[in-house]
Amino acid sequence: MIDPIWLGAVSILIGTGGVGTAIVALRKAPGENRKMDADTAAVIATTAGKWVMDADDRMAELAAELKLIKAAQRQQDDLMVIHVRWDRQVLDALETAGVKHLPPPPPLHLPQTG
Repeated sequence: MIDPIWLGAVSILIGTGGVGTAIVALRKAPGENRKMDADTAAVIATTAGKWVMDADDRMAELAAELKLIKAAQRQQDDLMVIHVRWDRQVLDALETAGVKHLPPPPPLHLPQTG
């Protein structure tokens, strides 16, 4: 049979070891939490940085596309001015020739489709 004194001593040692382990774990936990917080912050910063770089790239693409659209619009406007002058010349010539009934002119812009 086990001596109660020895059993008590062993229980105290095991209990003390458990408390000691708990204390060590608790002391270690804030450091691990800080490390986890730092890792999380690094992941967030990396993700945000990538998102900003992707957004910058997309903005550069859109700026280049807008530049092309504006140039095409200026060309279209110039062509329309020339076309309107030509239309007026033709209408004046038709009026001089005595043509009175003309159909209405077609639109210069195509209607939006799709």
